Amino acid sequence: MMRIKFLVRKTHKWLGLILSVQLLLWIVSGLYMTAVPLTNVHGNHLLKADDEVLLNQYSWQPISQAELEQYAPVSSVRLTSRLNQALYVLTTEQGLIYLDGETLEKVRPLTRNDIAMIAKKKFAYDAPVQSAVLLKQYPQELGGRNQPVWQVNFNAAFNASLYFHPVTGALISKRSDIWRAFDFLWMLHIMDYDERSDVNNNLLFLSALTALIFVTAGLWLLFYSFHRRNKKQVA
Repeated sequence: MMRIKFLVRKTHKWLGLILSVQLLLWIVSGLYMTAVPLTNVHGNHLLKADDEVLLNQYSWQPISQAELEQYAPVSSVRLTSRLNQALYVLTTEQGLIYLDGETLEKVRPLTRNDIAMIAKKKFAYDAPVQSAVLLKQYPQELGGRNQPVWQVNFNAAFNASLYFHPVTGALISKRSDIWRAFDFLWMLHIMDYDERSDVNNNLLFLSALTALIFVTAGLWLLFYSFHRRNKKQVA
């Protein structure tokens, strides 16, 4: 029995040393995730309340089948708006095509000034636009998709960034240092240092299993200690 106690105690000690850093990271990241409201992590507080957009307030005309044939095959047609004008979005085999709702001509991508104006109208804080950059693809914090996107940065509200579609001006997403800290701690919490999304990775499973052995060894030592003490008292 003394041999078993020695092995369990040694195992418990070394596992404690190995796990101590990761256990601390689990605790710190867990505290952050429970202390910070998810609505702030998602950045909902960065935006003003959206005004309802009524398309009938804009001038637009129906698009005929003959006009659609030049872009055929067209799988879907959607009517939306941008910069106070109606906008048709056509889904084709060549990709999305954007037409002015009134003239039915292809529209130009939005300029930096257009995007900055849209961002200022949506941002909930009274702060100037620090920068507006047209990225060739989504940044890592948006998943790295291979599509262009406007990134508008503000030196306010924990370095907020708003992301917009380059043609429609639609808000794609919003990020701030609150989200970035959450994302970093989530990576440490689930131990997925690449995609930061796989909670079934082998490293996390091995660490959790090691932690289980560590706790089990500690409980066994506690039980053994009490059992030995009771035997001495009886004797």
